[in-house]
Amino acid sequence: MKPVNPIYIALVLILLFSYILTQLKDNKTLLDEQKNRLANQEIIVNKINLLKKTWDDPKKVQKDIQKITGSLILKNTKLDRTQTNKLISLSYKSLNNNQLNYLTNKIFNEVFKLKSFKIEKIDDYQASLFVEIEL
Repeated sequence: MKPVNPIYIALVLILLFSYILTQLKDNKTLLDEQKNRLANQEIIVNKINLLKKTWDDPKKVQKDIQKITGSLILKNTKLDRTQTNKLISLSYKSLNNNQLNYLTNKIFNEVFKLKSFKIEKIDDYQASLFVEIEL
């Protein structure tokens, strides 16, 4: 049996070493990409959780509606309020222009899921309002 030339052994070791280094570099690149994806997904999850806290809080919706309907500008109006498990209905029969403007601004500037919104003109100075808000 002939002895193996040391140059061949060195060449095989160099090739093996270079193959291992390229594999390591590729794996490091893949790991960095996965880290970036994970960071982006965490940001998206945090945004979704923040939106859920903002939009899916029935107690906050009820508290905000109570604050709006209990304001001084709406004290003299007759409110018919109906509440079910998933819906709050507000009905005002006679609102003047200032009261209607106040109420619509407050409703549209809060975070509510409006199911229906209806304004009917009674005369030049009064209107009725019907709103359904989902909890």
